Amino acid sequence: MRTLLFCGLLIGCCVADGGNLLKNGSFELGSPGGVPENWHFAVSGDAQAEIAVTDESATDGKQALRFASASARQPNVYGMVVQEAPLRAGVPYVLKFKAKGENANGFLVCIGKGWHLRFRPQGIGPEWRSCSYRFTLKPEQLEKNGKAPVVLIVEDTAGKILIDEISITEEGNAVVSPAEFQRERVCVVPEFSGELSKLRTIPAGVPVMKIPSSPEFSGTGAMPDPKRFSAEAALMHNERGLIFLVEVKDSSPNPGEGELMWKNDSVQIRLDQAGLANDRANESDLEFGVSVGKTGTIRTWNYSGGGELPADSSQWFGHRGRDGYFIAGVIGWNYLAALKPPYFTFNVVVNDLNANKRRDVYFLTPGLHDAKYSTQYVKALLDTGHPVLGASPANLLSTDAFTGTLVGANLKAPLRLEAAVTDGAGRVHLVPLREIPKTGAGDMIKLEYAIPAGNLADGECRIEFRANGEPLAGYAVKKADLIKQQSARLDAALRRLETLRRELANEKSEYVRLPLNVLGDFLPRFRERMDRAGDKRLHAERLLMVMPDAEAALDDLERLAGELKRGRKLPVTWRYIPGPIRLAEGWPKAKLQSSDGRVEERDVVFVGYGHFANMRRDFPNFPKYGANVIQIERGPRSLYPRRGEKREFDPDFSDLEREFGPMLAESWANGMPVVLLISPHYSPEWWEKAHPEAKLASGFLKYNIAHPEARRMMKAYIRDFLGRLRQQPYAAAIHSICILNEPTFTGTLQEPFLRGEFRKYLEKKFGSVAAFNRAAGGEFPSFDAVVEAGVKNPAVDAEFALYRRSEMKNWAKFLADEVRAVWPGMPVHAKIMIMNSTFDKSHAIDPEMFAEFSDYNGNDNYGNYKEGGYLSDWVQFALGHELQFSMKPASIVNAENHIIRDSERRPIPNDHIYTVNFQQHVTGASALVTWVWVDYSPESARNTHKDLQGNIALRPGNVIAQGIAALDAVRLAGELKAFTAYEPEIAILYSPTSTAFNPALLKNELFKFYAQSAFTGHRLRFLSEKQLVDGKLGKTRLLFVIGSANVSRVAADALAKFPGKVVADRHSLRFDEFNRPLKLAFRPEILPDFIKAPELKKRYFDPVVPLPVELEGDCDGIFFRVVPDGRGGRLVNLVNYTEAPRKLRLKSELAFFDLIREEAFDNEFELPPLKPLLLRAK
Repeated sequence: MRTLLFCGLLIGCCVADGGNLLKNGSFELGSPGGVPENWHFAVSGDAQAEIAVTDESATDGKQALRFASASARQPNVYGMVVQEAPLRAGVPYVLKFKAKGENANGFLVCIGKGWHLRFRPQGIGPEWRSCSYRFTLKPEQLEKNGKAPVVLIVEDTAGKILIDEISITEEGNAVVSPAEFQRERVCVVPEFSGELSKLRTIPAGVPVMKIPSSPEFSGTGAMPDPKRFSAEAALMHNERGLIFLVEVKDSSPNPGEGELMWKNDSVQIRLDQAGLANDRANESDLEFGVSVGKTGTIRTWNYSGGGELPADSSQWFGHRGRDGYFIAGVIGWNYLAALKPPYFTFNVVVNDLNANKRRDVYFLTPGLHDAKYSTQYVKALLDTGHPVLGASPANLLSTDAFTGTLVGANLKAPLRLEAAVTDGAGRVHLVPLREIPKTGAGDMIKLEYAIPAGNLADGECRIEFRANGEPLAGYAVKKADLIKQQSARLDAALRRLETLRRELANEKSEYVRLPLNVLGDFLPRFRERMDRAGDKRLHAERLLMVMPDAEAALDDLERLAGELKRGRKLPVTWRYIPGPIRLAEGWPKAKLQSSDGRVEERDVVFVGYGHFANMRRDFPNFPKYGANVIQIERGPRSLYPRRGEKREFDPDFSDLEREFGPMLAESWANGMPVVLLISPHYSPEWWEKAHPEAKLASGFLKYNIAHPEARRMMKAYIRDFLGRLRQQPYAAAIHSICILNEPTFTGTLQEPFLRGEFRKYLEKKFGSVAAFNRAAGGEFPSFDAVVEAGVKNPAVDAEFALYRRSEMKNWAKFLADEVRAVWPGMPVHAKIMIMNSTFDKSHAIDPEMFAEFSDYNGNDNYGNYKEGGYLSDWVQFALGHELQFSMKPASIVNAENHIIRDSERRPIPNDHIYTVNFQQHVTGASALVTWVWVDYSPESARNTHKDLQGNIALRPGNVIAQGIAALDAVRLAGELKAFTAYEPEIAILYSPTSTAFNPALLKNELFKFYAQSAFTGHRLRFLSEKQLVDGKLGKTRLLFVIGSANVSRVAADALAKFPGKVVADRHSLRFDEFNRPLKLAFRPEILPDFIKAPELKKRYFDPVVPLPVELEGDCDGIFFRVVPDGRGGRLVNLVNYTEAPRKLRLKSELAFFDLIREEAFDNEFELPPLKPLLLRAK
């Protein structure tokens, strides 16, 4: 093995000279009203933007730069000034400027080719404030001339933004003293040998991080009053694990719990365990929250995996005093499996719900509150008493240079830092990084490095970082040209596709044609776009995201081709024939045509895409991709672009006639009915200005749903829009009408109108204040006094929550009634955020109320990859669907099917997509509209809203997986329907009362219990308090009360009379609907804490409903459900939600048939992750 020495390569290790690399950064050169010298002005998309020198205010001279814009934010619409600066790759820089403004929206600074480095100052207000950001460019972010563009942009409506003293300078010394740790975002984590339970403050001598350290790290843009709020955080470690210490001064205690604790007083901590310092979330990241109750009780929440942090892997202590709280906790090394000591990075956010019930957010660094990325996190090293290094790579594949950040501790001077690189040929190259002659006690080292790759042999390489010759850190990289690599990868896929086309040319089955159609459209398009692209690297990076699922689809197709050669016969497929859809027992039926020519009315499911007009160009392709439904929207703004002259609402049908109507007609012509969202949130701007009395920011809506003007507007819109639409020849295209998008009603008693309406509600409900006092245990002299007491009084708060829910119900029912008045027989539903809004009191959503007037149970739901504690976050869908179906046996329309997280940049396995969709049909969904179909080029990514980035329209393998799942679901719709046709005899209480008091506890406990119940073979339903009181028990014989600390007194009385068995956990049945102690007239059996599936099944479920099919083996994480098939047999559904295959056995006297593959099934089998089984047993 030969060792080579690279001399003179100190890229990124130069000491800064302090000079500003921007010309005219104080804008003193240039006349007021004109463009400053050395800067160039431009607009995009006809933006109504003005950028000019001004002398109205300045910080260091007489002039500044003024930005203003009349254009609302939309893709590719902005104004800018730009200058090219002589920046270098691998060199750490500091960007600084000062800013102030009025209505200061949409300002950002972009740096580098492609504008990937973006800095958005928060909280620009009327006073000048300083902004500072650190960054390092990659080689590919420089232009061909070696310079980097620096772009100042305004991209939203802005009254006035002033910028002055903008500078970019090089960072300097690599030695960081303890006093500079926070500024430089580095930290030594000392060892702790005491008892955590005895701590009441952060021990002296431990490196402490102040939160916030400057206005830059405050969500308000200003430092909090230290008399009211301050916070400090520190990390330590011991043999057990990593220790977290947080001390908060907070004058108004408002603790939270559960997954929504971030809305209240709480601490969020995110660990980049692998030390990747990435510009996106990593699978190895761990984010959790901690809150201290008013009595010192600690509650935690694992935001990465769902649920509370496990007690066997963590330990927490809390103390709350008059002026604040203190947290001390440890998470075990066994739980931090991705953390490889000594190096990791971290961030801390402190949420403060202040006395005015406004949430303020203070953060250690960006990358947790604003979005999930770790490039700016604090880089931490465990103090082991020995020299340590840690490295965060900025790139792992390159032909130019491997860059990143190196930090060190306990390193004695004189210090020689170098990198030893073993290349693909086995040669070792020594790269000097820095020689440091002197360090002080406790100092750390931090430097940016760039290791040239030019002389390295191609292939896998290993970088080893050494301090005075001792190897202390390292990682693997690959020398390869990303563009050539991904281009060759794409070419290989195209060759495989062409071979498959020839082999399968005579196969007519949609199971073959669908993947060939998708790949045949997508892969050549990838090739064409990359060939003509100016910046091919952007396309190569896109291929990193999308090619794994495309290659997996090719693998599946090659496997299928082999099976066909061996004689496998594919199932018949069925396709919806455009025509009437009727509801029968809550499920749709329609005429379908089979691939062998039969036409039958059958149960059917609908699966497709949404949600905007840009997908119109793919309408002809959607049927080839397996889609048979879309969602599109129109709101009052499009029908009433201006106030009428003769009447306030004078419809303008030009949009309907020119754009929307033809789009509906095209969809129908391509065999796709439309879920029409009538979008009350798109209210006309002129109407909002004309009726300030109705103004109220409430979720998507900008108006008060309780106000008569809101009803006047929507009544006119429904009458005019649907009245005209119903008369059109394409009206048959409408599958159903969605009346609300993600509805919430966040009105408060601060609004005079709502105060009056609440008083009327109290009078109507209680008749007299004496009656209210008897019910609530109050002593109010009048209803005016009740209203005046406000939500600080628990009884009033509880009743106001019920009032807001009733207003939401009345609003939704009003819309549904108006639709039916104009269009009788049209199915109606609403897109409620079933797993968010149901458990968030502020949203005022009760799914049972919506069920009363809905023809379908509508929702907006999500289940993302590697979230929720499983390989796929299935509990959100299964529990949410069961809750809605139990309130009313009507199938689910998930009109915003979130199965890929917004801004997702990871490859998403096709098996996740197939499973998450197919299993929704098992749990009651008859329609899925996947969010979202937006095909945007890599070049336009920076102008594409983050919620649209990384979506399914970019991912051919995922499109195929959704299409195949839809083919299976349409073919097996009758069998899928049987899973909800079965009437369970075991139920869980649904307590809307508890959602008003402790929704976090309810949701957390329900999640744990429901997940375990789903591993037993039994289906459980929900039984609401109202159903219980009304005696509508169905076949329920066993009722569990889980996480329901509060139930109404009438429900408690009904529980006492329940003819079956009641089992309650220790959290439940403690308080009534006014949060008063509840005295029960019966004694429920107490459920053991966190009881696991095997004991649940044996002790509680099987004695009520014995199952003819049992599952043997390790069943933890295996969804298992058995129901009657309506023909004397049984249907069995299984999914492995863990990361490893499981060997299992079905114990039964029955024989099994695989309905998905249509072949006999052996009862002893290995179940791979995310490969659903649907079996018939008879």
